[in-house]
Amino acid sequence: QSCSVDRIREWQFHGQFAPMFGMRVQIIDEIDAASTAALQQLRTYLDRLPSRTVIIGTTNRTVEDLPEQLQSRFKILYFDPIPIDLIADWLQKKFPRLGAAMAESIAIQSNGNVRAAETVAMSVADNWVVSPEQEVVLA
Repeated sequence: QSCSVDRIREWQFHGQFAPMFGMRVQIIDEIDAASTAALQQLRTYLDRLPSRTVIIGTTNRTVEDLPEQLQSRFKILYFDPIPIDLIADWLQKKFPRLGAAMAESIAIQSNGNVRAAETVAMSVADNWVVSPEQEVVLA
């Protein structure tokens, strides 16, 4: 979910009520893209985080590139990039006409970032022209 001031205020309101079972998990995709106002609201929320609540924020940036308020309030977990062959296989399944060579090229360029690979593949798909062999060529 995107991180906006309204979303954080909604979490604060609902945070008054503890979950009956388990934990409340809130996910912020690409937390580094949040506005300054949203980050300030988030900082307040994190400082008063209700019990049994977990916030997960994702980013493709390095820790040093994140605002300091995020660095000091989150536990940093590192994940290895997705292997190139897995991204290439996934691209071929999602975009069957892409072709093995193009899928591998995009996977290499993405450097383990699935979202980046998908974005490039969609951009390529927007410019598809089909040859007689039904392989993709760029217009």
